[in-house]
Amino acid sequence: MAKHAVASAERQTQVDLFRWELPGMDFPLYNDETLALWQPAVLILCAILAVTVPRFFTDDRVIKAAIMFFGTLVPFLILVRGDIGSIIKRPRWRDIPLVLIALVLTIVYSIGMGLLLSRMLGVQVQPNALYQEEKGALFYQAMLVQLFGEEMLKLDVLLGVMTLAYRWTDNRKTSVVLAAFATMFVFGIAHLAAYNGSILQILLVQGLGSIFDLFCYMRTKNVLTSYAMHVMLDFMFV
Repeated sequence: MAKHAVASAERQTQVDLFRWELPGMDFPLYNDETLALWQPAVLILCAILAVTVPRFFTDDRVIKAAIMFFGTLVPFLILVRGDIGSIIKRPRWRDIPLVLIALVLTIVYSIGMGLLLSRMLGVQVQPNALYQEEKGALFYQAMLVQLFGEEMLKLDVLLGVMTLAYRWTDNRKTSVVLAAFATMFVFGIAHLAAYNGSILQILLVQGLGSIFDLFCYMRTKNVLTSYAMHVMLDFMFV
């Protein structure tokens, strides 16, 4: 155990960061050699199940939001031994421009890709099914919980895939890229029911379009930045 800890500490001092990453901050989990390979795989599976399974037995948004929240957060906390500070950090004023720019880019990208799909490819762009729900205080409270669960879904997949990829490639940058694409794919597929099975839309708009709020986390290593951007985006259009 001590040998693994020393090895991890040595790699931490030699992290090969992307130019856009903030120095002194790194992703949790991926270089922890004390983890067995099945553990990050189970993390990914738990996150996917927490998002998909409730749809088969309940339409209650509060219940689904609670399952998504705890089902994505608890397995992660188990793997990091309760270290919530590995993904939640004190907000900084200098993160605000990043969040706002990501918000604008997401809106511009979504509108542009929607127009491309509908006018050039003939795809009928579907509205989110939640827009048709009755709005009230409970709806917005449940949305706040659900959106954090969605961010944890992305983090569970991102960090789980990154951990597996890093174990096989021993290359941090390659692992980050593979994990980011896997995360966008899973996040897109998670919207299959919400957009009536429009596969091109969910992959290119909801999936690929999530790169902007994912980038907020990847740059700051703080899930509160991506969560804030996601909340502002969804609350603008519900």
